[in-house]
Amino acid sequence: MNMPEYYEDMSLRLTEALDSSGLSEDLRWQRINTWLLIEDLENWYEQSLLKRDLKVCYFGNQAESTTTDGLLSDIDKLNFLTSEIVLQDLLTWEAGLDTKVTFLMVADESTPPGYVKLQLVQRDAPILVNNYQDGKVRLDSKHRSVLGSNAVKETLLTENEHHHGPACRIYNKIFSADVVLGLHTRSWPYQASHWFSSRSREFNWPPRQIIDVIEKTGALLVPVGHRLSNENQLEWRLSFSFGEKLLTWKFNSTQYKCYVMLKFIKNTFINLGGKEYLTSYHFKTCMFYLVENTPNSLWHPNNLLFCIDLCLRLLLSWIECNNCPNYFIPEENMFLGRIMGSVQGHIARIMEGLLIQKGRYITRIHY
Repeated sequence: MNMPEYYEDMSLRLTEALDSSGLSEDLRWQRINTWLLIEDLENWYEQSLLKRDLKVCYFGNQAESTTTDGLLSDIDKLNFLTSEIVLQDLLTWEAGLDTKVTFLMVADESTPPGYVKLQLVQRDAPILVNNYQDGKVRLDSKHRSVLGSNAVKETLLTENEHHHGPACRIYNKIFSADVVLGLHTRSWPYQASHWFSSRSREFNWPPRQIIDVIEKTGALLVPVGHRLSNENQLEWRLSFSFGEKLLTWKFNSTQYKCYVMLKFIKNTFINLGGKEYLTSYHFKTCMFYLVENTPNSLWHPNNLLFCIDLCLRLLLSWIECNNCPNYFIPEENMFLGRIMGSVQGHIARIMEGLLIQKGRYITRIHY
């Protein structure tokens, strides 16, 4: 793909402007460290003072420092219960855990990629529970006793709150926050095993040491099912938020600015009239794939516009084939049930129009 002559100069000017608007490396890491401190303080408060079996983690735009005041990003917070254990294999069950509630991740031919059910395990033995239900445990189509995702979400709702996907949205005059009550498994999910074991990485991104760290973080399970599933109220989505946060922290300065610019483009040209066709997560996924499959030397300040174009072209190719593969579980199509019919054509035309302009749309972005 040929790059117009003015791209280099415009890229350098854009880089300088973004640095001046709060996206410099110094401010980026100040924000990251601030949210890490907030997270530490909140965990100390919950665990040491309140004595709760709860761990608090902050993710998303604020914790990753991939936002500006103009993007009006929410705070994304996940609380997961340390009193509940999630296993992948009954062989890893250990005696002496009768004080904790244990679940086994189960999936079959009817479970969409990227999702699982959580089947209850007896407290005193590695035996799966069937034909039992209560307020939170429900029976699925195979009479397995599984933890209902909707029942867990309802426990969070209070005044000034409403559901937003798997989250409970808290809002007032000062801020809004999406709070998710989830579970954590320290085991790396089988569905994503190829990500660290057999994936070819020609350009050594992410580095091997980061891959090993991400594997040890395991995965989160958030209470939301697939929108097209017949049993979505019983399904839990696998979330790799720990790993994603580490990967965004590994973005170099140009990759970081490219990702934030994609969010500006999304808000200015694509998601208009209150419609959220594409999310920041789609653009983040696009960035992960592109950074993994391009040399680090490409991601230089004088190539910023060219890199933005590459991201838009990759996303356009996904829109045209109606398949946005999850970065950790490519079998999961994140467009399924979301981008279809006239919406698919509408977004494709917008993306094509942006690419035809060859960077000139930059002057019309709402920063």
